[in-house]
Amino acid sequence: MTATRLGRDVVGTRILMTMFLASLLGLALWAQDIESTNRFAVASIRLNTDGYGVVSYRTTPDGISYENVSLFKLIEGAFDFEDFQLHGGPSWIKTDTFDIVAKASEGTVLSPAQRAAMVRNLVIDRFKLAFKREVRQMPVFLLTMRKPGVFGPHLSASDVDCTLPDTPVTVRRDPQRCYLEYGFETIIARGMPLDTITSSVQSDPAIQRIIIDRTGLTGPFNFSLHYNRGDKRDSLTPSIFTALEEQLNLKLESASGPVDTMTIESAERPTND
Repeated sequence: MTATRLGRDVVGTRILMTMFLASLLGLALWAQDIESTNRFAVASIRLNTDGYGVVSYRTTPDGISYENVSLFKLIEGAFDFEDFQLHGGPSWIKTDTFDIVAKASEGTVLSPAQRAAMVRNLVIDRFKLAFKREVRQMPVFLLTMRKPGVFGPHLSASDVDCTLPDTPVTVRRDPQRCYLEYGFETIIARGMPLDTITSSVQSDPAIQRIIIDRTGLTGPFNFSLHYNRGDKRDSLTPSIFTALEEQLNLKLESASGPVDTMTIESAERPTND
């Protein structure tokens, strides 16, 4: 066996083990959510019948206010999945939409993790959601450096990590140092980790795969990425593959790996309240 082949095998084994352990940890956390008291004190769910098609996700310090959201999208957000990771379920989970207002106990200020756990439990309780989680071998992309050690023209290291809670408020409020903008075909970030790119780009219709960061780059970065979402033929902007290479000196390599998936076994429409 050559050294190159051996290196690839070791890398592949590490990816498999890392994702398998992450899957077990995620499953344990979901079980903990379901058994815990992470539930909204009050919640109203009503079928949306206005026909306007405008979708709205709003969070409040003590809850959520969603409008015109399908159960499929609720599951995506609540369990942190992309649509290609979800399988099964009745057809109405993608077509019927709902207005949801939910609040925690009076005086509660929710952390993002608490709010996410409450939304998961709300979906399970009110929609009678039954599901099976499993790891499947599926196509993935590896995010690597096109030229090791060389940053692209739109990528540079940042001296501040805006995701850390101990970063001074004055710094986090300075848009020249801490900033994040998601446009339809644009990502602009200052003081952010690279997973800001992977978490957004993997939902692109031209990607539809989990992206695993193999760049070896750590720490916060400043970057901007402008690309042709969905690889539309009439667009003047480059494809996501070309944009990553030309603007950031990163590239996507096709591979196969374990992907966490959910099979929706059953769900019920909730009663309006």
